[in-house]
Amino acid sequence: LSSAYETSVGNVRPLVLSIFAAVAGVLFVACANVANLLLSRAASRDREFAIRTAIGASRGRLATQLLVETFVFAAIGGAIGSAIAALCVRAVVASHPAGVPRASDIAFDFPAALYTLAIVALCTVVAGIAPALALSRRGVADALKSAGRGGDATRGARARAVLVIAEVALTLALVVSSGLFLRSFIALTSQPIGFEPAGLTTALVQVPPGASSDGAIRSFLDRVEERVRALPGVESTAWCYSAPFTRRTFGLSFEFANHRAPAGDSPSSQIDVVGPAYFATLRQRVIAGRTFSRNDMTSIRTAVVNEAFVRKFYGDGVALGKGLSLEDLSSDAGPHHVTRIVGVVADARSSYGVPPPPTLYLPLGFLGTPNMMLLIRARPGTLNAANVGAAFSAADPLVARPKLRPYASYLNDDTAQTRLAAITLGALAFVALALSLAGIFAIVSYGVAQRTHEFGIRMALGARAWHVVRSAVGSAMRLVGAGVVLGLVVAACTTRLLADQLYSVAALDPLTFGTVAATVALAAFVAALIPATRATRVDPIVALRYE
Repeated sequence: LSSAYETSVGNVRPLVLSIFAAVAGVLFVACANVANLLLSRAASRDREFAIRTAIGASRGRLATQLLVETFVFAAIGGAIGSAIAALCVRAVVASHPAGVPRASDIAFDFPAALYTLAIVALCTVVAGIAPALALSRRGVADALKSAGRGGDATRGARARAVLVIAEVALTLALVVSSGLFLRSFIALTSQPIGFEPAGLTTALVQVPPGASSDGAIRSFLDRVEERVRALPGVESTAWCYSAPFTRRTFGLSFEFANHRAPAGDSPSSQIDVVGPAYFATLRQRVIAGRTFSRNDMTSIRTAVVNEAFVRKFYGDGVALGKGLSLEDLSSDAGPHHVTRIVGVVADARSSYGVPPPPTLYLPLGFLGTPNMMLLIRARPGTLNAANVGAAFSAADPLVARPKLRPYASYLNDDTAQTRLAAITLGALAFVALALSLAGIFAIVSYGVAQRTHEFGIRMALGARAWHVVRSAVGSAMRLVGAGVVLGLVVAACTTRLLADQLYSVAALDPLTFGTVAATVALAAFVAALIPATRATRVDPIVALRYE
């Protein structure tokens, strides 16, 4: 069962759970925003519901009416969101997201529609229950005696404050998480990989069934390579069984020719079987000695190793000229041959997320495998797939057309999950931040509108504009400050759960936490400042006649 489960979801489960948690956070921010706006609106409907109560409406009926009104808006939003979601799902599936197993099975189907309906109902209850209860329990006499056209501005003030703090806290936690993933992605992809992938293309091909001997295979490979190298724009070519980031490598055990390994320690290394121009085509730097020549292709007498191999098995010693006892991979009997190390090359990463493994490079020509890879380095825009296919067909009419793939796509696939997390969480964090800023803007705007009479009196008595702005912005920024502090605590708890998915970035990275906290606070200040400045443009005479 565990094997089937791993086959179905692979290692994408932590990523999916992280995205789901982020979506839940954005949904909560949206619900809090709507509830805040409904509470603000409720303060201006006191008299309406007091009159309804006076003429016989029950508390339950008033609450039901408010929930129905909320559900209408939620249903409209859910319908629009479902249409957008269906289009987005199709676009994501069409892009063939690498690293996501069973991506083709993702669809906005009937179960997804039922799930959306359930979410709409849940949002209606979460966002509408507090305003409904707040309005329905107000005393009739108090509501009818409430002065001012806007009603009682203090109604629901505590609930609105709690919702603003929760919005800011969740938003900050989401932005911190997305910032950590973004920094992790940048750190992951900016490290040196040991070769130059730009301009490289791979051609995967299956050796013709008739080429059963090593000599026949070498003859076919030479004919193909000669024809492809003659194509316009091609600079170099090289055959290999595997290459960095292609995930086609395998391991091989060996013995040291001059001494025995300690008891119980069987040395092994990753092995790559390559052609003579392999390192030149990859532009992998040669550290010492030489690489393979064509004369090396007919035997297993020479080998090239990377720096990681030298560090692991020879320490600071010299590897050139040392012998390794290997099995002859082309023989079923498996006799051992002494292979001399003739060169050391720079480390080339096989994946961004792991250090370069010790690698033993062996000459191509003795490995009887039907699947081979041709590396083609060409000038940008000059390689034509039809011409490459024709070169293969000319070498052997029975061979299938090769599958060409830009080498950069292997690197993109290697960082697919990290990139998907950074983009998705970044988009969700942006939505949450926009919702929070919109909520702060609306709350301050409502507060300014409710205090128009007060501001008019203060300005008539000589108050300066900045005093009015400070009064309007100050209350909002106190809530934002509390939300930022709470958000830092929430972020510190949630990012610990993401530590295993980060690369070269600490889960409690102070730079990310500090930058995000300052950015959110500054954005909230601007969102509160814009409506607050309107209070400075109030005409005192008009304000005194506000009611």
